[in-house]
Amino acid sequence: MALGYDRLKPIFEYSLFDKNRKLINHMQIPITSIRFLHDFAATENYVILPDLPMELDPKNCTKDNKFIFQLNKDLPARYGLLKRFSKNPDDV
Repeated sequence: MALGYDRLKPIFEYSLFDKNRKLINHMQIPITSIRFLHDFAATENYVILPDLPMELDPKNCTKDNKFIFQLNKDLPARYGLLKRFSKNPDDV
């Protein structure tokens, strides 16, 4: 499995591979904003997707000399559950 994020679009990238490392599923899962996603977890049947409000704002680095991602304390931390072999982003 692989989980990633896009620096230009608010999406998760979820990929599933077989035991021979062949890609068997890839999907883009929409989220509310561009976010820094670091870890995820998986069980035999599910993938647990973090949707934490660590949001991208390039102005942070140029204007305030901060890290490009900042925690938005006004938004909740959420987690999504997805069946491991699902092919539909709406299943989250």
